[in-house]
Amino acid sequence: MVCQKCGTSFEGAFCPNCGTKADNVQPGGIVRLPNQQGSFSQPPVPPQPFVPPQPPKKNFPVWAIVLICVGGGLLLALIIGIASVFTFANSVIGDDMSAYESVLDDLDVLDDSDNSSSTVPVTTEPVQVYDDENVTIWFDSVVSRGVQFIVENKTDKNITIQADSVSVNRRSVGDIIMSDDVAPQSKGKVVAKCDIEQQDVYRVSGELRIVDFKSLSGTYNATFVDVEVAENASLPTLSEMKMEGTEVYKDENVVINYKGLNKNGVVFEVKNLTDKNITIQADSVSVNKVSMGDIIMSDDVAPQSIGEVVAKCDVDAKETVTSVGGQLRVIDFSSKNLTSYDAAFSNITVAAN
Repeated sequence: MVCQKCGTSFEGAFCPNCGTKADNVQPGGIVRLPNQQGSFSQPPVPPQPFVPPQPPKKNFPVWAIVLICVGGGLLLALIIGIASVFTFANSVIGDDMSAYESVLDDLDVLDDSDNSSSTVPVTTEPVQVYDDENVTIWFDSVVSRGVQFIVENKTDKNITIQADSVSVNRRSVGDIIMSDDVAPQSKGKVVAKCDIEQQDVYRVSGELRIVDFKSLSGTYNATFVDVEVAENASLPTLSEMKMEGTEVYKDENVVINYKGLNKNGVVFEVKNLTDKNITIQADSVSVNKVSMGDIIMSDDVAPQSIGEVVAKCDVDAKETVTSVGGQLRVIDFSSKNLTSYDAAFSNITVAAN
């Protein structure tokens, strides 16, 4: 070994000439310094890059994992269940909600007001149309099922309310079905079921029948004529209202027009000029000078109103009509003497329908 300072060759840890510490080099060029025991240390480890300490990992308890899995399963089942319900409802009902609405209308706990129409009735308060010692009757509203009234039964007996006729805005409605009961000393809603459009109501007329089935002698009519529900100066008077079709008969009580044919028979329009309900029946009707057979007809028209009546018979609705004739019977059933008379017309020329 050669001293790096003075160049003297030697063996050992220090140069014997100058005392310089020897460079102890092993094969491979790695310098090893003697340790305290006189032996050489291990080769130095090259410096490693600094790695920041990582926080200890938290392990979720088993019960928490189980709870999360169960909750997720229940949520997924709920979503699938709701989707199935809506799919089933859509397949059963579809876009037609009329059946659903009729069920709601039949529930007494629900309000019978109809919100399906974009038009809003001008009145929200019932209007009294009739009053006596037995009953008070209010017009309530036009609902999806027909015309609704409120009846107060002042008696100690059950009463049944039926309808001979009802008109709204001086237009009498047809094919009314009504037989609703009101308990003793109570108020109840009753509905004259008919096909009527939702509309603002300004005037109502009609004849309801008050029936005590345990004492038929106590049955009588409750008639109300052109009662104002809401003010409307633009509503035409009865004389101003135009009728459809061709006039075939007219007197101080009625005006009768031939209107046309439909699948049910021969259609007439009747203007009732009286303050009483009238019933129109047919003795005979001819079309193009051919008399119809097996006629069925008994239709009511409310007081001070215009209504459609039909002589039901077997007729070709597509037939071109040039003339009509017949004899209709005008009846006031409320009269004690059963007032009635004939309205006859013979081969009246009509516009081709």
